[in-house]
Formats: sequence, C-alpha cells, structure tokens
Amino acid sequence: MKIKADHSQNVGRKIFQATQLFLSALSPAFALLTFGCAVPRSADYRPNQVPACVAPPGRIGLAYGGPLPQFDLQIPDTRAEAAEEHAVKVGWSWARDLHEGIIPLNEAEEAVLCVRMGLTPVGMLGGAVYGAFAGESKSKLEPALTALTNAMTELQVQEALRQKLLLLVQQKSPRPVNIMTNSFPAETAFRLHSLMDDYVPLPSDTRMRSECNPASFEGIDTLLMIRVINHGLSGLDGHNSRLALNMSVRVTLVRAQDQAQLSGFYAQYDSPARKFVDWAANGAEPFRSEFEWAVQNLAEQIVAQSGLQLPPPPPAAMSIVRNP
Repeated sequence: MKIKADHSQNVGRKIFQATQLFLSALSPAFALLTFGCAVPRSADYRPNQVPACVAPPGRIGLAYGGPLPQFDLQIPDTRAEAAEEHAVKVGWSWARDLHEGIIPLNEAEEAVLCVRMGLTPVGMLGGAVYGAFAGESKSKLEPALTALTNAMTELQVQEALRQKLLLLVQQKSPRPVNIMTNSFPAETAFRLHSLMDDYVPLPSDTRMRSECNPASFEGIDTLLMIRVINHGLSGLDGHNSRLALNMSVRVTLVRAQDQAQLSGFYAQYDSPARKFVDWAANGAEPFRSEFEWAVQNLAEQIVAQSGLQLPPPPPAAMSIVRNP
C-alpha cells in the first residue's frame, strides 16, 4: 500500500508540473488577448491618424504617382425614370419573389400570392406616384447638367489634382520644391523603411529596387509623391440624393538614395452636401467656388503634414577617426 501511495503522489506531482508548464506557455497568448498587441495593423489605420511630421531631408522633388481615377459625377434620375423603376419594383414584387425561388408552401401563402398578383395595377400606380416625387424634374435637371459640365471643363477637374494641386503645394511651401516631370508608380512600388535600415543597412546591391529608373530621382534627395484615391461630386445611393464634393489623396515621402518610403499620410476634403440642381445654380457658381477652396485646402494639409513648413534637418556630422 505504501508503494501505491508513493506512486500516486508521483503521478499527481507530474500532472501538477505539466499543468504549470501548460499555463505558463499560454500566458503570453492570454496577455495578447487581454491587452492587445503593441504593433499597429494596417487595417486599424485611419486617414485622420496623422503621425508627427518630420522635415524631409535635402532637396525636395514633387511629383504625381500612380493612375488617376475618373472624376465621379453622380447624376440624379428624372421623375419619369424614378416612377418607372418604382412602378415595376412595387407592382411586380410577387414576380421577383418567384424568380428568386420564394414559392408558396401552403394554401394560405398561395392565397396571398393571388391577392398580390391581382393588386399589380394598384402597386404599379403607387410606385409610380412615389417615384414621381423621388426623382428630379427634367426641366431642371437638363440645364443643371449642362452648367455643371461646362464648369467641370473650365476647371479641368479631371487633371486638377495632378497639375494644379502640385503647383499650389509648391507655392505654399516655405522650402523650395521642384516639380518633377517624370512619371512615377504608386507608393506600393517603393519598399517600406525600417529601423534595420538605420542600424544594419543592407548592401546597395541586395536591396529591393522599385521599377523606377534611378535617373528619375536625379537632382533631388527626397520625393514627395501624391496619388489621388478618389475625387467627385457624389453622395448616398438614391434617385436624387444630396451630393458632396469629395477629394482624397495619399502622400508619400520617398528617399531618393535607396527609393525607400520614409513616411506617408492621407489628406482629404468633404464639402457640405447639396442637391444636384443647387450645385449648378448661377452657372454652377457654388461648385466652382467649392472646388477652388477644396484644392487650396488639400494643398495646405499636404504642406502642414509633410513637414515642408519645418526647417531642413542639419546634415549628418562626419566623424574623423585618427590612427594611433
């Protein structure tokens, strides 16, 4: 009996030690779940989370990078278009259900289906009446569209963020900035800078190079690159929704020496929302003034967040080592 008791104690002791080892192995996982991880994820990043700006070093070049998306103009539906859509959607809702496989399973549901089929004209009439109020008058929409189209052509809205925005940044920057005529890819083509680059830099021949020719960076030390994410006059989905002038750009600082990203941020502008015909009033004067203000606002954000308003950093001190 004594031998069995000692054996039971040894088994219990081993189980207890195994349990301790298991819990100690899980403790880091519990800590991560409880307190979170200190490393930020890209999915957690928001455009309003702007890091503290640092003055870009050396000579600065300004350029546009990546493709340019189309300016998004959301045109409302006329009352006739909205009425037709709602008449079909409400009056023939039973046909849509059958097409999607929603079939009656008993006599009661069959009776309801028959009633809905009999009320098709009533549903079409009700939907048409609602649509007539949801859409925009054709007599107002056509001249408004003409006025806005003319204003967009005169303002060159499609190219404004690729040309005018760069000129405004150059004008508002306290530091000299040279506009580059070379074409550059999007910021994803340039590798991200890390702390290892500062403490243990890789040889130049082993670094991942972007698709840019080194000659594209000739004459500059830092490239300030702008890419348009979206721009347009748009709003919520609907027949005649209120629309806002929106612009969003991505700004990236790239070091010319190794074509690595130094930092990046977003700049965006959203105007108060108005109806389509209100934007086109008085020869589209509200749209013209808001567009000019939006581009100016973006330029100011870029200058403030990129560090162009700060004095350039001093050159790195060179240490001279004397042989004993």
